[in-house]
Formats: sequence, structure tokens, C-alpha cells
Amino acid sequence: MYINVIGKSKQVRYLSGQIIAPLGYVRHRIPLQISNDINKYTIEGRKSIHKTIHHINTNILKHLMEHPNPKASIEYNDNLLSLYSAQKGKCRICRKELELEEIYCHHIIPKEIGGTDEYKNLIIIHIDIHKLIHSTNDDEVTKTITKLNLDAEQIEKINKLRKKLLLKSI
Repeated sequence: MYINVIGKSKQVRYLSGQIIAPLGYVRHRIPLQISNDINKYTIEGRKSIHKTIHHINTNILKHLMEHPNPKASIEYNDNLLSLYSAQKGKCRICRKELELEEIYCHHIIPKEIGGTDEYKNLIIIHIDIHKLIHSTNDDEVTKTITKLNLDAEQIEKINKLRKKLLLKSI
């Protein structure tokens, strides 16, 4: 016996747990508008996929692929590549396009307190932003904020990350 949560009609009929009658009670979803030419199995389809990543520095991406962090897990290294692509090679906080030596993959929740190498727990940030997130020296914090020319919104993002580390706001 199914409970009719939509209305009080006694005419509601189910098939495999889905309402099939009356039609006014049938729920549906609108399919996503995905282009038919995007297809990883054809040359044209792969070109369509790759034309969306033209804004990424492929030399940096290639270097990250060829030089994974040997001390990190495979999941971390894979997610680093995915994040770099998803963030279009930019810092999540300051939105600056990052050079290879400026890239830092930060754990939102540190591994020491139960964080993982999952995609949702990592962000790509500028290495100076990373130092700022962990810094406890007020002079260093002020100097770095001035150097990076951070605005109030960016500082608020940093403070959210500092809060996860149980550090005071800057």
C-alpha cells in the first residue's frame, strides 16, 4: 500500500513505486540540455570537450600530471588535476591565474582532524594565501594582505578557512 502524498484522489495508481495515473499526478524532470556533439568516443566529440579547457595553461597541467606528489595519495593527485582544471588555473580566493610555483592544494578540513583527500575537501590556492590561512603572526598577516591587495570578500573567505583550523579571524 502506497501513501499518496500528493493529494487525496482514490484514483492514483502506481507501477514500481511511481505514480502512473491520473496523469495530473505524474511527476517528471526536464532533461539536461547537453549537446549531442560532446562525446569522448569520437574525434569530433573529444575536440568539443577540449575546446572548453583552452583557458588552462596546459604546460602547467602537463607538469602536474607528470610530477605527482609522491607523499600524497593517488586520490589527492587526481583531485589536484581536476581542481586545477575546474578552477581554470586560478586561486579560489584571489582569482589570480597561478604560475606553477604558486599552486598549493589546500585541505579545507585538515587530515589531522579527520579531513580527506576527496575533491570536496580540497581547493587550489596561491601559496601566499595558504601561508596566510595558517599564519598566527599578526605582522606577517598584515604584510601578506597588503602584498596581495586582498579585499573584504577575499579576507572573509580566508577567515572561513581559518575557522576550520580553529584560528582567530584576521
